[in-house]
Amino acid sequence: KDGRELDVELSLSALRIRGAWHAVGIVRDISERKRLEEENRHKEEQLRLMLEGIPSPAWLISRERRILIQNKAAATLFGTKIGDYFWEGILGGKYLADEYREAFKKTGTPLPGTKCYFCRGDEALEENVPINSEVEIEGVIWDTWWVPLGKDIYLHYAVDVTKYKKMEEQLYFLCITDPLTNAYNRRF
Repeated sequence: KDGRELDVELSLSALRIRGAWHAVGIVRDISERKRLEEENRHKEEQLRLMLEGIPSPAWLISRERRILIQNKAAATLFGTKIGDYFWEGILGGKYLADEYREAFKKTGTPLPGTKCYFCRGDEALEENVPINSEVEIEGVIWDTWWVPLGKDIYLHYAVDVTKYKKMEEQLYFLCITDPLTNAYNRRF
């Protein structure tokens, strides 16, 4: 009556009554459902944009260590793909123990517990607390996090802190040596 357009769902059925065909229909207002769907699409797009805007690699990983979601930095820096095992994507499984790598090559199926030497995802899930450690991969030092987001999913992200570690080493050297002679001082 007020001129608004409504989204509706229409169900029609044909009935034959006393030799004549009749139509029976149900019209359901689905405007609220459509509004909520659009709102959810908008929120999902915002979350996707936020994830893509993070310059450091980030992954959502299942307990089985499969990549569920990742951002562009993860794919670019490490070559990982959604659906792959995380350890398989990190530089082609280079950081697996030899027995895990060989078993996977032979059978195509990972041994139970297959993971990179530095992975602490299981520990984070079991203790239900975020775990942080530094990991060095090919000369780059990463401040790495495993954050449980439920009993079977965790967020894994890493921040390149190499330049800060080098500054820390330089400051320590300056702190314990004489700037003129480079001899150790009393702080050493």
